[in-house]
Amino acid sequence: MQKPSIIIFILNLLFVSSIHAVQTNPLQLSAGGGPKGSFRKETSFYEVRTPAKLVATPASAMTAEPMVLEFEFFCVGGTPSITFQSDPPVNGKRAEVLPGLYNSETWSPYRARLGSLLGVKRLLLDFGLAEGRVLQLRDLTLRREVPGEFDKVAKVLRSAPAELIDAELTRVYPASVTDVALTKDKIIIKGMASGVDGPLEIAETLMEKLVTDPDPYIFRQPVTLASDESFEVSLPRVIKREGLDHDWMLSRWSLVSGDSTVRVSHFRYATEIACIDNPPPLEEIAHKKGISGYRHGSIPTELKELGISAMTINVMMDSFLSTTGGEQTIAYQWQGKPYYAKTESLDKVEASLLEATANHVVVSAILLVENPAQSKGGSKKSLLAHPDAQPAGRFVMPDVTSSESINAYAGLLNFLAQRWSRADGKYGRVHHWIVHNEVDAGWVWTNAGEIAAAPFMDLYQRSLRLTDLIVRQYDPNAHALISLTHYWTEAGNPRFYGSKEMFRQLLRFTAAEGDFPWAVAFHPYPENLRMPRTWEDKSATDSFDTEKITPYNIEVLDAWMHRPEMLYQGNIRPVQLSENGFNSPKNTPQALEEQTAAMAYVWKKIAPLDSIKVWHYHNWYDSAGEGGLLLGLRTFKSDGGKPKPIWYLYRDLGTAKEDAACAPYLKTIGIKSWDEVPTRSILK
Repeated sequence: MQKPSIIIFILNLLFVSSIHAVQTNPLQLSAGGGPKGSFRKETSFYEVRTPAKLVATPASAMTAEPMVLEFEFFCVGGTPSITFQSDPPVNGKRAEVLPGLYNSETWSPYRARLGSLLGVKRLLLDFGLAEGRVLQLRDLTLRREVPGEFDKVAKVLRSAPAELIDAELTRVYPASVTDVALTKDKIIIKGMASGVDGPLEIAETLMEKLVTDPDPYIFRQPVTLASDESFEVSLPRVIKREGLDHDWMLSRWSLVSGDSTVRVSHFRYATEIACIDNPPPLEEIAHKKGISGYRHGSIPTELKELGISAMTINVMMDSFLSTTGGEQTIAYQWQGKPYYAKTESLDKVEASLLEATANHVVVSAILLVENPAQSKGGSKKSLLAHPDAQPAGRFVMPDVTSSESINAYAGLLNFLAQRWSRADGKYGRVHHWIVHNEVDAGWVWTNAGEIAAAPFMDLYQRSLRLTDLIVRQYDPNAHALISLTHYWTEAGNPRFYGSKEMFRQLLRFTAAEGDFPWAVAFHPYPENLRMPRTWEDKSATDSFDTEKITPYNIEVLDAWMHRPEMLYQGNIRPVQLSENGFNSPKNTPQALEEQTAAMAYVWKKIAPLDSIKVWHYHNWYDSAGEGGLLLGLRTFKSDGGKPKPIWYLYRDLGTAKEDAACAPYLKTIGIKSWDEVPTRSILK
């Protein structure tokens, strides 16, 4: 093994007095004696390869104030720790161990407490990268520590403890609420109360109430049992409450003892909801060729020329919501309260929706909430974001534990769903709704703080249910989809959960509180996002206990969807492979060939899998925001957006030219026929 090389970072560090005003000068970097290729400068970041030892020289003399190191990083696999040394040593210390870098497949923030650096001339950081691992760094800076910023803060309970959730989900109650149905004008609640003594009441609890709430009931009404100990309660769907219209859509129901607050059943949400408007026609995905990252206006013929049948589009919820109204907004109501949507944001998204409609492309909207803690100094306020969200999250969980926040979020979603589900398609159409991003890696992609899997799912399943109920009242064929990474039993990070665990937790909630037709948005990238040769993946096996599900063993996911516990009313839940692509490192001829071969390989594998409805290729263009990954069907827009070989293959997939287009890549993969590609159908 080679000894660590030294890469000299000459840093111009500008010390600042608070976290709200961090400033930095451009970095001046040079490689110092290391092996060729261990370091290179890109347009907006620096790339370091194994091994990685960095020397930083401050431009100004160090003062006595305690200091904080900050930067952003992109590192698939992460590092366990960072070794920090100062020259000369401070207080006799030769080295300190700083927190490591978690696995991050996006740009993520990092900060570490260094203490006083008085008299220090140089700083040495050893990232301890594993062999073959790649690290990108940008915006490296040093600043004064803000008093109290590293103090432990007593946690406000915005999620229920895992042990209480486990106890609730596994408890056997004597009674049950079996059905909650919403018609256009009524709510009908049915259940059984065998062997329960004394008077009973049906009780309403709002979605935002946690299981820890000692008295969560908003409304109670006596229940009369029939001779077979069943009951049925019918109420007007909308009532007046505190002067506003209250729709019971997002309420949950349980039986309580009539003379106490003791529950004798699980909570139960509405699982049936009537379509309240003229629904749009059913439009199924015609074939499995989709695209991610498409935007209206660049190449008007692209969707048609590629033969795209489906696409995803990001919907940044914060960008639509206005709390003040004004000329550039549209007013709408939710639960009798006024809200406003920004027309500028609507116009941008609807241009793409209308283009998709014109080309008969099925659209899945990805619902995202920005992280206010990632704003400069963390000073941005958000009505929608969960208050426990940490700066590590690129996006966050919506706040589903506050009445004000959940109503703002639900009201906006209701407005968008009604607008984008019109039968006449006036504003374009969204057919399905992907609820947030990669929730098994929620620490980065749907952050709600550092919590266990059960409390995290307790929050997430509320948002998933909320979406399901709202969108199905306008389009009965719409699905709300849970978004998951390729990490299966291996979580990928101590703060992640793994896709299989998210399924397990979701099934626990739906078994106790009512099932609904949720679907799956899965991201089966290769095991190493930088390596397109997915047919060589080692962590992807033909087992339900595989570490990862990648294109190499994608049949495992299909087999999993056929398991009895995964079915909805006897039917297989549909799967969208909603974000997937292959890297072409440096866009060399060999890399471009391997990228294209990987696409041919996975296309042949997913063709017979009936649970998988579409492969959304990510990305349309190479993007500078993906840490050096070159996933595009086309090169950078700044490079003219030229089609790569994979673009021509993708165009021909699903056509009479498919076999001829795929044939040259058999040799690249090392097989003679596509019949040699394993299918693992035995798992069914």
